Amino acid sequence: MVEAKNVLVIIIDQLRADCVEGALASHVDLPNIDALKKDAVTFASHFSVVNPCGPSRASILTGRYSMNHRSVRNGAPLASGISNIALEARKKNYEPLLFGYTDTSLDPRDFHPNDPDLKTDENALPGFREILEMRWRGSYPWRADLLAKGY
Repeated sequence: MVEAKNVLVIIIDQLRADCVEGALASHVDLPNIDALKKDAVTFASHFSVVNPCGPSRASILTGRYSMNHRSVRNGAPLASGISNIALEARKKNYEPLLFGYTDTSLDPRDFHPNDPDLKTDENALPGFREILEMRWRGSYPWRADLLAKGY
């Protein structure tokens, strides 16, 4: 029996692509990204299917165009019937961990109208276990750390 390998998926939506592959890659010192690239697959021809960032992440994580998952703007809920990489990984006994954010608005049809999770567009995509919470409006430890560092 083949042992399942760990998979690390890194999505950076605030970095110029040519800093990783292309014209600027040899001029910008990114030692940690360079170290990761040596033992990784880099999608050098990847492009964003939609703007802004929330729907783009929804497309990456569901494998669907925005016209099919219908989360076409930040804050638009993602229907709960649409599977995603985390839910599919769980079916194969992986435990998808999230260090960061997916900024997913949950399907309001699945919650009581007063559920606090419906008051934010910063939820984790269903299927992920959130390890490092990085919510702009609700992540007080993260914001306090940034403020303490002068940001």
